[in-house]
Amino acid sequence: MANVYGIAPGEVFWAASDLGRAVGHSYIVYGPLANGASTFMYEGAPNYPEPDRFWDLIERHKAAEFFGQAGNLKNGRVHRARRFFK
Repeated sequence: MANVYGIAPGEVFWAASDLGRAVGHSYIVYGPLANGASTFMYEGAPNYPEPDRFWDLIERHKAAEFFGQAGNLKNGRVHRARRFFK
């Protein structure tokens, strides 16, 4: 993970994936922790209470890297732009 994502020890990595899938447990638990990084898990809707929920979580937890679907970030980015540039 350090070579692919550039994660340094002490940074936060967030993989918005299902923990029960192969990518989920590898990217959420084993990968970040084996490289000295922190990880956090979120269980809930990606668009509640606002469509930019993922962006809020990234900012709040200071995630250096995010692994998830591009659609999640795109939807949040569009909503955030509309909210701040009215």
